[in-house]
Amino acid sequence: MHQQKQSFSTTLSSASKQGLPSKSKTGKNRDKTGTGSLCWTYHASCGKLYKTDIMAKSLESQPDKANPTIRFCKTEKEGSMPRVPRMVVTDSGQKAAYHVISRTALDGLPFGKVEKDELVRIIQKYSRIYCVEVLGFAVMGNHFHLLIEMIPDDMVSDDDVRTRFRLLYGDNTEFAEARIKEYRERFCSLSAYVKDIKQRFSCFYNKRKNRKGTLWGERFKSVIVEQGNTLIHCLAYIDLNAVRAGIVKRPEDYRWSSIGYHAQTDNRDGFLSSDFGMPDVAMDSTETQLKAYREYLYHLGAIEKRGKASIPKNILDAEAAQGFEINRARRFQYRTRYFTDSGIIGSRAFVERYYETFRDHFPASRDKIPKRVRGIEGMYSLKRLVEA
Repeated sequence: MHQQKQSFSTTLSSASKQGLPSKSKTGKNRDKTGTGSLCWTYHASCGKLYKTDIMAKSLESQPDKANPTIRFCKTEKEGSMPRVPRMVVTDSGQKAAYHVISRTALDGLPFGKVEKDELVRIIQKYSRIYCVEVLGFAVMGNHFHLLIEMIPDDMVSDDDVRTRFRLLYGDNTEFAEARIKEYRERFCSLSAYVKDIKQRFSCFYNKRKNRKGTLWGERFKSVIVEQGNTLIHCLAYIDLNAVRAGIVKRPEDYRWSSIGYHAQTDNRDGFLSSDFGMPDVAMDSTETQLKAYREYLYHLGAIEKRGKASIPKNILDAEAAQGFEINRARRFQYRTRYFTDSGIIGSRAFVERYYETFRDHFPASRDKIPKRVRGIEGMYSLKRLVEA
């Protein structure tokens, strides 16, 4: 991401002097929950704010898009106090990186293995639909982290918008060509992306627990992250969550994290970006990049922090002795969970045959495809049935 021509602090200060409105529009701009959304885009070139609705159906004044901008997205409920606008980078032709954090409103650690698996699956689904690249994630017992890059709308073709629409609504839903600008704006929206993830998981969780009401706490937090060392450090912070919480001693032992996903599934389906936030580092393979990232991660995780767990020195030394490469024994150890976490496991023909037999046990609307168990030749599995 190119450096902004005007600093964020200066931009915020200039925007605040103009005064953001305290109430959003009523009527058609409010959804069925009674929440209205407006975006106020500040342009450094002219020092003015321009107003648009959440789907960018109209723009009261159209500034020069060639100039760098930061968008302040404002969402508020009727009768509530005004919220601080969300900062969204809208540089033309440039991806923007964000660290997203969202916490549950429930007490304790309500997310167990099944809930974590489902939240990861939902994140994967909507990351295919929206114009995002996922660099890292961690799903913990009461919150989750995402490190993503949002692709700006001027880098998304019309055909790409149509493809994403079909992924979201299915092949039988008619695509309204007249609304293509609206759809493009949505698929490039950070707020819409996270909202869909949280709402879909809330439906799953409430149904599973036979409950109603709010699952999430305050709105999600998003932090604009600079490319380079800051981005790598943020990724490592996310991947070290389970270590700092004392859940595991090696970060890749926690499968609901990006480093765990890389190590335990070999980044199945290409879900995660394979450059580990280091796209400019010349490396001959993803495996080499993984080794370099693990070296950085282990040294950072070994630093002691007050009130937090750290990677023990003997484990750091053992990993250093192996060149920070995951040996074959540990790779096989990661694969063994398939023997307990799968619904059906065996050869592809075996899995397909018994899937047909027990098809009614799988509530998914689309046919399930056997997944190859990486590291064990000729073995396939179907994901574990969700427990009641």
